Formats: sequence, structure tokens, C-alpha cells
Amino acid sequence: PGTIGGGFVEKTLTLRTAKMLKNELELLGFRVRLTRGRDCFLSLPKRALIANQLKDQKPLFVSVHYNSAPHGKANGTEVFYYPSKQRTRREASKLLARDILHSLVENFGGKSRGVKEGDFHVIRETQVPAVLVEVCFLNNDIDCALLRSRKALHKAAQGIAKGIVYYHSQQQKS
Repeated sequence: PGTIGGGFVEKTLTLRTAKMLKNELELLGFRVRLTRGRDCFLSLPKRALIANQLKDQKPLFVSVHYNSAPHGKANGTEVFYYPSKQRTRREASKLLARDILHSLVENFGGKSRGVKEGDFHVIRETQVPAVLVEVCFLNNDIDCALLRSRKALHKAAQGIAKGIVYYHSQQQKS
């Protein structure tokens, strides 16, 4: 189930957010493939394999999560990228993380905890620009208050989508 807190279950929120994100991006003309489109378990290696098999012109991998901290005081949004030895992938992932973080915080609310390096399997083992997005903390009252809005997940999905669109538009220019 992932993190559980504030009356929320991470796996449910992530799936809903991912489906909304997919819809947002498809409306803008992007091709989107979810690693899981229903409530099922998919191993981390399988998720990375799916990303690595994408044949799109410029594929990206975005892993959506909701966070937790032992003390419940941490709050905000953070986005991780893997500091790959492949400079092109590392820099692209870092830019994607920055663009998503900015748009997500602007659209969803809450505070920015920044772009961070992370050694998570799904972003380490992918061969394309990849990020892991932690939308907010489920065991923090401030962050959970943001989720109580009926449109909260939609705002989060729109924020992530706007970041992807901005990143994509900048890549087209270069």
C-alpha cells in the first residue's frame, strides 16, 4: 500500500494522480504509458524495464509518490533524479525534476523541498530522463489539508503535466 496517513493510502492516491496526469498529457498530444493502470503490484525492475522499452522519440519516466517521515513534521514537495554518470541523462533528469517541482508547487500549493539526488531503483535503472516525484507528506497535517480539497489530485496532476510540457518545450528549442 505504500505510505498510509491522514486517512489516505499512497497506492490509491498515486494511481488516481497518475491517471489524471495521463489524461492531462494526452489532451496536450503526448503519448503516455502507465506502468500500472489498475491496483496491482509491479516490481521495481519491471517498472524500469517498461520505461527502457519505450520507443518514443524522446521518452521520459515520471514516478509519482506521496511521502512520509518518521516524525510527521516534514512537509512539502520534493523531486528526485539519479546522478547518472551519463552526463546527458543526468542533466536532462535534473532539468525535468526542476521543471516539475516548480510547476507542481505553483499549481498544487505547499512548499518546495527542492530537487534532490536520489538512488531509487526506478530512476537509477532507467535509461531515459527519469524523476521520482514526492507530491506531499501523508503524515503531515499541513500537507493533508491540501489533499482535502476535491480538486487536489487534479491540481497535482496538472502541476506535474505543466512541468513536463515546459521541459519538453525547452528540449525542442535546443
